[in-house]
Amino acid sequence: MINRRNVLIGLGTGVAAGGAAIGTGAFSQVTATRDVNIDTSDDTEAYVILEAASGADNYVSQEGGQLQIDLDDLNQNSVTEFDSLVEVSLGDDASDDVEIDNVSASIVDETDGIKLLDDNASDEPYEIGLEIDLENHTPTGGEIEITVETIEIED
Repeated sequence: MINRRNVLIGLGTGVAAGGAAIGTGAFSQVTATRDVNIDTSDDTEAYVILEAASGADNYVSQEGGQLQIDLDDLNQNSVTEFDSLVEVSLGDDASDDVEIDNVSASIVDETDGIKLLDDNASDEPYEIGLEIDLENHTPTGGEIEITVETIEIED
């Protein structure tokens, strides 16, 4: 014989079991596919601009949209310093709410005789230079990796 108490206990058990089987409605992960469109610009027209420093036009040029440093006709058996070859700054299209926080540079695949000279002052433009040691080494080239960190300016 079914009485009211048995019906309530049966319904309560059914609701609890259903809730355990279905879950609480909370979730821990979602995977979704979205389109991403990426557009690139030359180094002198991007959000972060890399360009020849003042007076370095004889050594720094654009090739294929990227900055190229060519140091020809250096003195043999000497150490030559270029205090400022590359300037790093924000482009005109960069958000007004963003500023450069830090610029760092490193030489990829360390090349004996090439040393970075970087000026990480807090004011733009940031400047990066090189020291070429032909007195003790015979460097033939290399790559420089420049990392630019930005921060959002709070109103």
